[in-house]
Amino acid sequence: MSKTIYTHIHHIVPKHMGGTDDPDNLIELTVEEHAEAHRKLYEKHGLYQDKIAWLALSGQIDSQEATRRIQSETMKNRIYTDEIRKNMSEGQKGKKYNRKGKCSGEKNNFYGKSHTEEYKKRKSELMTGKKLSEETRQKMSEAKKGVPKPKLTCPHCGKNGGAPQMKRHHFNNCKENIRGF
Repeated sequence: MSKTIYTHIHHIVPKHMGGTDDPDNLIELTVEEHAEAHRKLYEKHGLYQDKIAWLALSGQIDSQEATRRIQSETMKNRIYTDEIRKNMSEGQKGKKYNRKGKCSGEKNNFYGKSHTEEYKKRKSELMTGKKLSEETRQKMSEAKKGVPKPKLTCPHCGKNGGAPQMKRHHFNNCKENIRGF
């Protein structure tokens, strides 16, 4: 019984680095060798394309995750001109959105229904006294480190502050605005 070995064609200089489809730039590798080639390229150059190729070829992520990561990285580097921003803004005018997103109103499978009092009471009892483990609290703390907190400026009084507080106490609720200054 013979084993079938699957091979891939690998670009020695990847296309994302300017490589071509010329036969001199192509080499036949096993899947494992192909994954290793992209791992080495990633370690040498640090390009996300090689990292995603390595993870996908080595089976660490599936094709859907690879596609999602590529799209995410592509969007990070996108530069919007003033014209594109204007067109995007115009396209959104007149559309109404709510906090609940696409599954609101009649599209929501819970539309027109409500939880029973028994369910609400049971859920409340389950949640009462729940404390996060120290490990979970530590992970949440670490995840928030280095994330800049958005700052806003009130157009009425010029005060700067964190977004939640500014939205609550300024803008339409600002004392300077209410006085008519």
